[in-house]
Amino acid sequence: MNLKSIIGIHRSYCPLKRFGLIFLLGLCICLYILPATDLFAQNSGNNSHQWTYINRIIVTGSSDQSDPKNYQVYSAFTLEAAIHKQINAAISAELNIKTESREVDFTDDAGVVTNLGSVEVLPVNIILPYHLPLKSGFHPYIGIGGNFTICWEKSGFLDNKDLTSSFGPAIQLGADFNFASYMLFNFDIKWNSMRTNIEENGREIVKLKLDPINFGAGIGFRF
Repeated sequence: MNLKSIIGIHRSYCPLKRFGLIFLLGLCICLYILPATDLFAQNSGNNSHQWTYINRIIVTGSSDQSDPKNYQVYSAFTLEAAIHKQINAAISAELNIKTESREVDFTDDAGVVTNLGSVEVLPVNIILPYHLPLKSGFHPYIGIGGNFTICWEKSGFLDNKDLTSSFGPAIQLGADFNFASYMLFNFDIKWNSMRTNIEENGREIVKLKLDPINFGAGIGFRF
């Protein structure tokens, strides 16, 4: 393996390292302060935690929708950080953020596949989930909101190109499983509209339509 390959591998793991550090930091903070918070809530006669911090492992879908055709954006594996605020018994609000590194290929008319490099995307979702009124440790919910995604080039042919940002709707379906009054297991499925244009010197080269479906699972801490 040459030096260029090693550098490429190192760069591709940078987002995962960043969110790994966020995950460990958030986990240490929550494990340190939340038991004390839970004890305080019990002593004060209030067991309702309005805030939840969640770390999810995310697998995203790929996309081969483009104009012109034959461009493919591959799936990604990453970590997501989310903060959840309970507004009332049925409605809450969630803000989640992650980074994704996605490889992009082009297939010509002869079937030859060319790797164009990779792009980095930073999706931010603001969602209002509705929680079904179930009195148990299982709490399913469905939510709707909006997505804002920043996109930029990272390597290869795309390294000197510009990518436009994306705005669109977002939908979430998920559930919480309570471990304790301050700890839960969470899984969710999210979809959001994501479109970006690859440009060079202000000239549009290709339009990419991702619209990814995200599958996530992780641990949450209430406080």
